[in-house]
Amino acid sequence: MRRAVLVVGGLVLLAGVGLGLVQTRALAGEEVDLGGEAIALGEVGDEPLVRATLQEGQAALFEVCSEDGFAAGWEAVGFEVWHLGDGAVADSKDHAQWSPKVKRAETHACVVFVQWESVLVAGEYGVRLNGLPHTDPEARVQGRMMAVRTLGGANQLAVLLAFLGGLLMVLGLALPRAQPAAFDSMADEMLAEEGAAKPSLLSKWVTTSAWIRVLAALVLLIAAMVGLSVLQGTFLGLVRALLLAAIEVGLAVAFLAPLADGDEDPTRTLALGIRRPRPGWWILAIAPIVGAALWIGGSWLSRLIPSTGLSPVEAFVSHPSGALALGVVAVIVPIAEELFFRGFVYGALDRRHGAWVASAVTVVVFAVAHLPQQWGAWGPFVSVTFTGLVLTVLRATTRSIFPSVVAHLAHNGLITLLALA
Repeated sequence: MRRAVLVVGGLVLLAGVGLGLVQTRALAGEEVDLGGEAIALGEVGDEPLVRATLQEGQAALFEVCSEDGFAAGWEAVGFEVWHLGDGAVADSKDHAQWSPKVKRAETHACVVFVQWESVLVAGEYGVRLNGLPHTDPEARVQGRMMAVRTLGGANQLAVLLAFLGGLLMVLGLALPRAQPAAFDSMADEMLAEEGAAKPSLLSKWVTTSAWIRVLAALVLLIAAMVGLSVLQGTFLGLVRALLLAAIEVGLAVAFLAPLADGDEDPTRTLALGIRRPRPGWWILAIAPIVGAALWIGGSWLSRLIPSTGLSPVEAFVSHPSGALALGVVAVIVPIAEELFFRGFVYGALDRRHGAWVASAVTVVVFAVAHLPQQWGAWGPFVSVTFTGLVLTVLRATTRSIFPSVVAHLAHNGLITLLALA
């Protein structure tokens, strides 16, 4: 039964990931985000400020920015969207229509003067000024066009399959082995008597300081994060995240060595927290509630603390392909992250230095690992740190990663599925 659930969960997970990869690539291939060259107002002619080819059915927006902040002198100027293929005006807005939408910054102002829910006719489009303002001719003006294919049911299906596959994998790991009581009892005795290991090469590796093994694994993880950072864009970003998840699982398994030689030693999985939680399996029924509470608390913390800029993850999800990619990743990484952070890091240090040290280090490294993607968005970063703290408390009090995995999946699943709804 256990093996069958793991196989089915793995297949469903692979189906969701595969579908997500295909759809992310397709969405990214059709996305347009093009800014034209900044041109001095005195040099603006008949050539469009920006031009791009749009596909039928895309959602599109057209924007104009000006260094002079659309000061006095723009009253007679309108903005137009031209279908350059037939030379006809596809849409236009006069000053009275676009001026209330202006958003001002310290050095410039911008206005999205036209938004289309769906492009009706495919072709090349351009943005032009209808008239010239009576203002500084040296002030520069710039056009911008964005067009995306909106998310649909097939995209949501990819995330749902990945989410269900992850849940089935967790369920499969949680199902009891042939002799769970004897297994746990033998493992607990070995964990309590680590000095009894035979003086072999393996046992020498095990008795090496837990700090060295944790630091070595963290260095390799950081190296992987830096090396894979060359994979840019939404599709390659999804590939990068999946590779990092696989590396986290591999490092967790490789660096948390068993306590004795032989294939029957159960302490590797027990130290990773792959065991019956205390006080019992019923605690898993509460874990989704904890995940939902973390989502609510995290939302409150995110609004409470101001940000100083747009974080990389916020920029990543600004396009539908990025939102889909993050959605697929968000319902997979809880398993990998729990195995690495609250499985390996916590497990290695708890065995040598106790729950308090293991918990503190786990919370810190979990937060630091998420800092690059949340840089500038300090509210979400505090939310991630708080989430890591609660999940680590779950791991420490139940001696199992299953409650923290389920809570983590519920937390990420709520955020993702609601965002894609």
